[in-house]
Amino acid sequence: MTIRSAPYFWVECNCCEQRVDYGDSGYAAWQERKQATGNMDDADFQTVEVDGVEQQLCPNCWVWPEDLPGYDEATNISDDPVRKHEQHPTKGGEISK
Repeated sequence: MTIRSAPYFWVECNCCEQRVDYGDSGYAAWQERKQATGNMDDADFQTVEVDGVEQQLCPNCWVWPEDLPGYDEATNISDDPVRKHEQHPTKGGEISK
């Protein structure tokens, strides 16, 4: 028997750190970065640009612009998904990373 170690890749939400659930695949991580990011769409994760930096966000941390409170169609210039909140709120009212 041979035991091997290698770097593995998975996607975590940049807001709440939830990991992508790869569903029925049986995988928790992938050998290649491209496999991890390519399969995140199945979990409804989105890549969202925040201040010029791409972030991967879970379904609880991104929204379509028109779903934000105070959305104004006349002033919105993009139909791209956006971050729902600056920091992820927790049940107790405290802010998590």
